[in-house]
Amino acid sequence: MKPIYCFFLSSLVFAATTCFLAAEDAPRRGVKNDSEPWVFRTVLDARSRVLVAALDDSLWAAWDTQRCGLFQVWKPGAEGVKLQGAAFDGAHGPQPVSDGSRMHEEPAEAAWYLPVKGEPKVATVRYRSHRTGKPGEMTLTYSVSLGEGHGSVTVEETPSVAAGDVSSLSRKFTIAGLPQGKQIALRVSGDAGIWRASGAAGDLQRSGDHGYLVIRKNGDVTLVGSWKAP
Repeated sequence: MKPIYCFFLSSLVFAATTCFLAAEDAPRRGVKNDSEPWVFRTVLDARSRVLVAALDDSLWAAWDTQRCGLFQVWKPGAEGVKLQGAAFDGAHGPQPVSDGSRMHEEPAEAAWYLPVKGEPKVATVRYRSHRTGKPGEMTLTYSVSLGEGHGSVTVEETPSVAAGDVSSLSRKFTIAGLPQGKQIALRVSGDAGIWRASGAAGDLQRSGDHGYLVIRKNGDVTLVGSWKAP
């Protein structure tokens, strides 16, 4: 009877342990999960060439690398991004979608412009790379053309979660190679109260339904967007 008793007891322990582990949530991508990358490339919400950054448990953001600009900001749900489709679960048709409460989205339009008289002119931009440091640290690098014969400007964007009572995304821009007298501008959408800028390299201006971070010289300028938690 003793071997049978031991087998029965072992079975109970195994079953209890299995149930306990199953009850725990699977680790979600993010800065606190060492087993999964917290920055990754994917199609997201039907937009291709997207770079997702799980910056914090309370805020994720995605960049459109084709346009070299922010795509969306959201408060992550259980998964943050539902990785579905042929590359992830073998299903044909579905593609990855954001999971959570969306706080901000930029349209699929040009992000960088050259300020000229009248309407700003769309600038030619190229996504160069991104690099990461410790969890939560990331820098994206873009090249913004000033037009034929005028060279290009290197823009480094370093995002982070800004401390405060509301959900805030800080976007620090470091500019190099901008000739004296030339300007570039980053267009941002949303209500006038969402964005604020600080730093010597530029300032935020409104034009119609859009805001423009107008950059006038080399150096740093930081753009902070804030949203009420959903």
